Amino acid sequence: MPKNAQDAAAAQDLVALGPDELAPVVPEMLRNLKHYQSPVAVTYCAFFATQGERFADQIIEMLNRSTMPEVKWALLSNVMPSWSAQSIAKCAGVLSSLATGSDALNNDLLALRLLARHRTLESKWLREWIEFKLSRLGERTHLAREVAAEILEAERLGRMPMELSAVRVFVWDIDAARVFYANVLGLTLASDGSRHGYCVFDSAGIRLVVEAVPRDAPPHDQCLVGRFAGVSFAVADIAAEHQRLLSLGVNFTGVPERQSWGGMLATFHDPSRNELNIVQYAT
Repeated sequence: MPKNAQDAAAAQDLVALGPDELAPVVPEMLRNLKHYQSPVAVTYCAFFATQGERFADQIIEMLNRSTMPEVKWALLSNVMPSWSAQSIAKCAGVLSSLATGSDALNNDLLALRLLARHRTLESKWLREWIEFKLSRLGERTHLAREVAAEILEAERLGRMPMELSAVRVFVWDIDAARVFYANVLGLTLASDGSRHGYCVFDSAGIRLVVEAVPRDAPPHDQCLVGRFAGVSFAVADIAAEHQRLLSLGVNFTGVPERQSWGGMLATFHDPSRNELNIVQYAT
């Protein structure tokens, strides 16, 4: 037997022994067709194209049982087209089964072609199946073009679609901020780095990073604290949430007010005097 799929010389010596001597190793030879473009597979295909009809039962079993589409492709495209109509008729059952399936190597279409060439099955059955295959091919072609367009667009942009991941709020006292955002606002503390001057909170998949600014920081850093943060928290009932936060000592600049876009909004301060909002969107 050949040492590997490239050992063409050993494959040629093997098939030279003739079909009677090779009968015991036919199953292994068929399995080696999985390397269907290799020199060994090419040699074996040439052998089975001329001598394989006597091993039709073993080839039918391979087509029925093999999970390797490469083996089926080698048999359907390089071996069985050389067989007689009588031998193809013997394989009609397995060929019709392959014809009604599908795989990446188009073995279904190869099986249909063999059945059609030898008029092994009714033309009506063959016609209906090829029409079905053509309709699916049209659907796949349309889908493939859509996917190709999306791939090209992604390549043009050179990046994945942008998503909001996190916002940052700067504070003086990180311990007071941790208590306020976790216990008062009710956000989930995702990462407590307060010993290092930060905390990360999770709000419906968006990260709120609260970061401490030292009191002796440069002026351009100090001005980050105690300003309008542009952060809004959506609530279902703004009146009830307003009252809840008031009861916990949160300082609001005013009562919730109707906005021009239809929702309600109220502004409040965190312990570092950052301005935040609660908002109830119009339904």
